[in-house]
Amino acid sequence: AAAQTVSISSRLARVEITCVDGDHARLAGAQLRVRDAEGGEYTLTADETGRALSPLLSPGEATLETLAAPEGYVDAPALTLTLTGGETTQAQAEFVQKGSVCVDVLGTELSDAGQTISRALPGVTLDIMRVREDGTQEETGVTLTTDEAGRAIASLDAGTYLISVRAQDVEARY
Repeated sequence: AAAQTVSISSRLARVEITCVDGDHARLAGAQLRVRDAEGGEYTLTADETGRALSPLLSPGEATLETLAAPEGYVDAPALTLTLTGGETTQAQAEFVQKGSVCVDVLGTELSDAGQTISRALPGVTLDIMRVREDGTQEETGVTLTTDEAGRAIASLDAGTYLISVRAQDVEARY
């Protein structure tokens, strides 16, 4: 019997995602969701090298979105990918590091000599609201309390915020 050559071609596709920060350093731990053209949804987690490989997917248009960014980072923008049967499509998910805000709360009073005296106010509660582009405010769920030095620090997504001091916290100290 003569040997026969059989050619097998896959009609399915894969996507290989590399998760990086703004300096292109690889990031582990991102949880991602891929939706293929047939509506199949798959959850992936980037390994210690920042890489995630999908199972076999239907070719066509697919979407990639972040379910959970690595600690200290903001979700990567969603991507639309075109997957070709029999190929692995390369994609890069770029995560932006969250910014930090540092707030010092000081109380100011006049001495008997009429000089201004400022001192740190520990234990003051601060509420943080996001200000949308249209000027409306949105709850962030972030509440801070100043430490012994009157300082509070938080990591926040890029944006505009309104920080308000709970008046009763300050009034109780005077």
